[in-house]
Amino acid sequence: MPSRQLFIIAIGILIVLAIWMIGGISFQHSCPPFAGIFGSNSNLENTFAPVGAFFSAIASFGALYAIYMQFITFKEQQCVNNFLVMLQIHRANRESLTVQIIIDGEHEQDKELQYSGIECFEKLFMQYNQIALFAGIAGNAEINRTYFPDTLEQMCTTRFDSFRGEDGSINLTSDEKLVMVEGIFDEYTHYKTSHYFRHLYNTLKYINMNFNKSKKQFITSLRSQLSTYEIILLYYHGLADTDYIETCEQKISKYRRLIEETSFLHGIKSDLKFNDSTLTEY
Repeated sequence: MPSRQLFIIAIGILIVLAIWMIGGISFQHSCPPFAGIFGSNSNLENTFAPVGAFFSAIASFGALYAIYMQFITFKEQQCVNNFLVMLQIHRANRESLTVQIIIDGEHEQDKELQYSGIECFEKLFMQYNQIALFAGIAGNAEINRTYFPDTLEQMCTTRFDSFRGEDGSINLTSDEKLVMVEGIFDEYTHYKTSHYFRHLYNTLKYINMNFNKSKKQFITSLRSQLSTYEIILLYYHGLADTDYIETCEQKISKYRRLIEETSFLHGIKSDLKFNDSTLTEY
């Protein structure tokens, strides 16, 4: 045992003995009607009765405090265990994810490539980026036919043509375009990432509600599980989410609000973000 702890224990014992000795004797020399109220010095059992009652009260309080601390410790441990279970589910959801990328062949038959697990998210973001290019919120780069096959182009054309003006531009705000991009992406990928993002939301919400002092540590642990492309997809999913909550200043999605409250997207790579300056940011 460290010497500092031994010193504290010794001091505590001396304080207890001092209270025990002085407590009983002080009643013999106090002012009436307390002087000798518990008996004379010859009757030590009565003399030290108030001191015994005092330490009994302290012992009772200590027992209750110990029970309370055990409850708090158990609750914290249960929260940690629940977080670890949710983290395992998150990994399982990611590993079970599979996507098919159709590559248009100009002089040969189209090819379909399948990806699974963490490598899905790079391919998914490439498709997301191509839809955003079509909508005009991801810059002026050329469409990559590898990630923008005819079926996806037809879907985008059908959705956006009704909003085009005479000059061919899409008469929607950048935020409205992003919501449509998210909808097209979900429909084209058959909502394969929806469950993944819902569970990630609930995990982040659980951390935010159940951890106080160690909240930052658990948020960092969860963020470290995500790849670069998972984070950038989450970035735009949070902005385009249509589950809104009304605030005094604006209408904001619940996902975006939770991300901002927890600073979950701290350190995101800016070179992957769309370059539309009118698009809402966190």
